[in-house]
Amino acid sequence: MIPFILYASFWTGALVLGGNQGDLRLSQMGNLDVIQTNFIQYTIGAIVLACVAAIVIGFLTFFILKSRQNNSK
Repeated sequence: MIPFILYASFWTGALVLGGNQGDLRLSQMGNLDVIQTNFIQYTIGAIVLACVAAIVIGFLTFFILKSRQNNSK
């Protein structure tokens, strides 16, 4: 699962920064040298991806718990 998260973080960073700062393919994700050369793009992408995932999962959890609370009354 880690290579997919790294890949998604890299491309999210590219979207935020306004373009791809380097070439990266999913097959290269096992090579940490590739990640080190694009560290800023990856880091920004990881932060944005984590924030978006936290918000989405938080709202989803809230609505699931709210609907279960309404069903139990």
